[in-house]
Amino acid sequence: MDMDELVLETESLAERQAVFQLWTEMVRDPAQRQSEGVRELIVLNRAATASYEIAPLPNERWAVTVRYEYHCGHCHGAGVPWTEFPSRDECIEFFLNTARHHFGQSIGCDGSDHQRKAQVEMNRLLKGGLFGFIEPTPSRGYEGL
Repeated sequence: MDMDELVLETESLAERQAVFQLWTEMVRDPAQRQSEGVRELIVLNRAATASYEIAPLPNERWAVTVRYEYHCGHCHGAGVPWTEFPSRDECIEFFLNTARHHFGQSIGCDGSDHQRKAQVEMNRLLKGGLFGFIEPTPSRGYEGL
């Protein structure tokens, strides 16, 4: 049984607390200690950012945490705490899929022209070029996104 199945099957507060404690010990804390560092995609002078951290886990799996934000217009953002996957490649794929979803949504009337330009630029970076998505170099160590 994996963590997702365990969470879905728990009902009492004590059970949910136990699941959280298990996640803390098995995923979050080891990932924070082993993080490769924060990798960021930044467009138009920080009008939009997408960042992620990846870390190997002791059980030979991998974990990723992600954050996506507009810093202009409606300033919407999203984040996902440390989540485990079987491989590092699956962590990157999760980041790309969720970032593409976030930056692919319609901005609407509460956005701005600057935000729309940032969205186009971010989607260009997330698309990748001739050789696919090229990971950015870590810009800083773990700081608790």
